[in-house]
Amino acid sequence: MTDEHIDKWFAEHEITEIYDSPIAFRCAKPGTGIYSFNVVFLPTTAPSSAIGIVGDVMYGNTNGLWSCFGYGLDWFCGKLSRGYLAEKFLTVGSYWEPEWAAKELRYLLENQYFKPECGTSVLELIEELEHGSDMTSQDLYRQLTDIDPGYCCDGVPGHKVYHPDHVDILAGVQRCFARLYNAELGVLRP
Repeated sequence: MTDEHIDKWFAEHEITEIYDSPIAFRCAKPGTGIYSFNVVFLPTTAPSSAIGIVGDVMYGNTNGLWSCFGYGLDWFCGKLSRGYLAEKFLTVGSYWEPEWAAKELRYLLENQYFKPECGTSVLELIEELEHGSDMTSQDLYRQLTDIDPGYCCDGVPGHKVYHPDHVDILAGVQRCFARLYNAELGVLRP
């Protein structure tokens, strides 16, 4: 997913304060629940504060997300990096997809991370991964170490600690909330 794609989901959203204790907001396009979400801030004082996000845009079969303790409204309204958001909300996992591996390998090849004599073999792997391969990460590791025995010291391309779609959606929710809150409600709350 791209930021542009996700930002289109939220382009017509408005923000409404739905509770004041705990502080909770609904962000939605008026008259519909499509791509809507609620953000709850419990309690409002650090270090025990936390942020909950629930709604139509949450992925998979989750019932929403909760941040680590110590994060609240002011923090969530700021400019936050994807990695920082992921660390505070998402569960660490290990995900591997052939398409991610192909993109990463293409980047590594274009930026000369492989020995020049390995280029053709790596390009063949990329093409296989891009065309619906059933290759596993272990298969890719074995093939890469056969091509360039010293290459895989940083892990197998295509592995992510957080699922990229989950990070993208979380970052989009936070951008939308911060934009709406700062423009419409930020000046109304002390």
